[in-house]
Amino acid sequence: MSEKSYRVVQWATGTVGKTALKHFIENPAIELAGVWVSNPEKVGKDAGELVGLPATGVITTSDVEQIIATDADCVFFAGLRQDLDLYCRFLRSGKNVVSAAGPFNPTKRYRDEFEKIEAACREGGTSYHGCGVHPGFSGDILPLTLTRLMNRIDRIEVTEVIDKLRNRWSTSRSWASVAIPTSCSPTPAARPKPPMPSKARWPWSSKDWARRSRS
Repeated sequence: MSEKSYRVVQWATGTVGKTALKHFIENPAIELAGVWVSNPEKVGKDAGELVGLPATGVITTSDVEQIIATDADCVFFAGLRQDLDLYCRFLRSGKNVVSAAGPFNPTKRYRDEFEKIEAACREGGTSYHGCGVHPGFSGDILPLTLTRLMNRIDRIEVTEVIDKLRNRWSTSRSWASVAIPTSCSPTPAARPKPPMPSKARWPWSSKDWARRSRS
């Protein structure tokens, strides 16, 4: 009895998208149905070429309508920014959507977004799932899983690290979330650098480094 396969579209091929694309190509339970790319230099290439794998016969496209018309069970959305209208088009066309860009939790804050998504799901008979490494794994499932190895837990601390210089969009959102005007946002050039620790004191703890950074 052959294993059921699922036709999946990969949307965007950045860091997260390429990781997912490689998995889809190599997973026998997945049939790659299409790949959407935003970079003109990637258009028209075989999907396998983007991730260092043999040819798949699936050619990349930047045509949204082509992806909408593609017969697929699911779209994995790995774009930098969430696109609610696009999600709903996928959902209404009969494609389930998994998004690493969110929204993630149907809280009061995101009520309007999820009502729109749920309406599209009802219309298309589909489903939506927002997930990623964080939230969804590193700050949620992984710590709880690791606790099974412990006989005593005093505290669980999860630290998220991001390169704000490379991810400028995330940087602007972070400043906005703490109500700091963009015009007043500190820049790397204006921010004093803490002194490098001596070899005798290395490694400093994160608390030491933070304290010296504020001084």
